[in-house]
Amino acid sequence: MTAQPVLRVAQELREMGLRLQALETELRSAVQASTGVAPPVPVAPPPPAPTRQFPVPAGMPTHAPMPMPVGPPPVPMGMPPGAIPPWQPPPPPPPMDPAARQRRNSRIVTWVGGGVTLLGLVLFLVLAAQRGYFGPVPRVVGGAVLGLALVGLALRAYTRPGGRTTGYALAATGFAALYLDIVAATSLHDFLPAQGGLVAGLVVTAAGLWLAVRWDAQPLAVGVVLGAALSAPMLTMAFTPLLVGFLMVLALAAAPVQLIRQWSGLIAAATLPALLGSVAASLRAILTAAEQYATIAVGFGAAVLAMLLAAAAARQRPTDPVPLVVLASAAVPPLLSAGILNQVGATRAALGFALVAFAFAAAGKWLTRRFAITAAAIGLIGIFQAIMTYAEGNSRSLTLLGCALVLAGLAWWQRSRLPLFGALGYAWTGLFAALIGTIPVKLLIQEPVAPVEVSTPVAGLLLAAVAVAVPVAAYRTGLLRGPAESADQRPLWLIAAVIALYGTATAVLGTALLALPDRDGFLTGHVLVTLSWTAAALVLLLRGIRSAHLRVTGMVLLGIALAKLFLFDLAALDGLARVAAVLGAGLVLLVVGTRYARLVAAVKEEGEAPVGAS
Repeated sequence: MTAQPVLRVAQELREMGLRLQALETELRSAVQASTGVAPPVPVAPPPPAPTRQFPVPAGMPTHAPMPMPVGPPPVPMGMPPGAIPPWQPPPPPPPMDPAARQRRNSRIVTWVGGGVTLLGLVLFLVLAAQRGYFGPVPRVVGGAVLGLALVGLALRAYTRPGGRTTGYALAATGFAALYLDIVAATSLHDFLPAQGGLVAGLVVTAAGLWLAVRWDAQPLAVGVVLGAALSAPMLTMAFTPLLVGFLMVLALAAAPVQLIRQWSGLIAAATLPALLGSVAASLRAILTAAEQYATIAVGFGAAVLAMLLAAAAARQRPTDPVPLVVLASAAVPPLLSAGILNQVGATRAALGFALVAFAFAAAGKWLTRRFAITAAAIGLIGIFQAIMTYAEGNSRSLTLLGCALVLAGLAWWQRSRLPLFGALGYAWTGLFAALIGTIPVKLLIQEPVAPVEVSTPVAGLLLAAVAVAVPVAAYRTGLLRGPAESADQRPLWLIAAVIALYGTATAVLGTALLALPDRDGFLTGHVLVTLSWTAAALVLLLRGIRSAHLRVTGMVLLGIALAKLFLFDLAALDGLARVAAVLGAGLVLLVVGTRYARLVAAVKEEGEAPVGAS
């Protein structure tokens, strides 16, 4: 097919345009000769769109190149100029090349065949061991011969045209078969001691990964590790510490490869099976009380090994999310295995793992910031588990609130949001623990039957301090704006203020009940609560002469104190307690109100208006 007809049509159209232009010139001359008036000159058309010249392919006649307009697409007929043409779906993607489709199908068939072969070897080893077929030695020798034969076929297929994928699948299947043969010889037939089996498995896995590095084939490395990891549990039929050790060998063999090749899939395939196996082994030890200490040891070992590999990968690939997933998954086995021990042992285990996590967080300057933050969060979770395991009763809420106060202070000092998030978690947990046991709501409503403990006022003070420290730290780190700066965040300040009032009320009432462990202490405590709230409100008013948000806070607190006075104190208190509450509140209002009026007058004489006043 040539372009001559198209070029011929274009040439004819051009000649037609020239003839029309000549005809227009003759008509204009005739009109001017007959009337003596020149017709209006038509407006010149816009310049033609820029054109782009395309080279003529080889074999095509070398005529004038066809100009191709460059610019916006033409508007369809019947639409006004400037209108947007209707949306049309994009053209479908071109069909896959039949050769590419065949190569994809061949890869799928090859890898599926390798997986089925590996499954058949597992079934053969298990069935032969259960029914006594062929004897232990022929079974082990047969598995080794099969694995070596597959590796030899892989080396031969790789050198042939189009045999790369086949070589990968055969090699992965062969090395996984050799690995399973070692697992069977160690766990089923006791031909090798545990240490010897682990060393042999390490050698076989290292050989397979070395071949993957030699061929620069990540699929081969993942196939070797993942094939062995998925088949080994089917062979042992139980998640024992020895099985977890064999899974850890896969991760250990992948460590040097990870330093040479930055393969993201290899670290996930090498570490996650060991972590999942540790979780399953811990659950087995909890339910059956079998091999408890060995399970704890392999759980901690798998976690630390996974964290080391994740740290190395994070340093090589700072934007890769896989190391963060591995790091977060590494926290599960040791924290779960700590439940196997008694109370003291579980607490020590959780604290020990928290220290390991904080050590990784301290190495943040050599690693990425996200990795350090994730490690620090894991350490906080470990401390939380240690507190929940060891502390009981009232000491649990005190410890949680104390940790929240320390973390809030650290966030304020370092201007860091990570300790602040930890403080929020500990604060809410400590609040719920305090409301359930240490300072329940009924303490403020009903007279306690049993004497209160020293932990009651201490918990109230800690709760009030945390309710003040956490918002202040959030304001300093920029996470929270002031109540005068953002109306959307005022409810957060209001919640903190309510919690602080509750903490101060329980602290005052608990102190009164410690001094007078009867109804007199209950009544005296409520009088002191009302007076303290009133005094705090008036102090805020005095401090809020030039600060609108302090002034508003003082007025709100004063309203709360007066509402408590008239709605609760007058109904619940009796005798001198009622008189003392009303009279004391009135006197405080008179004294501080007079002082407030003098300050307002002094500001007015100075010619200054309070901030926020209209």
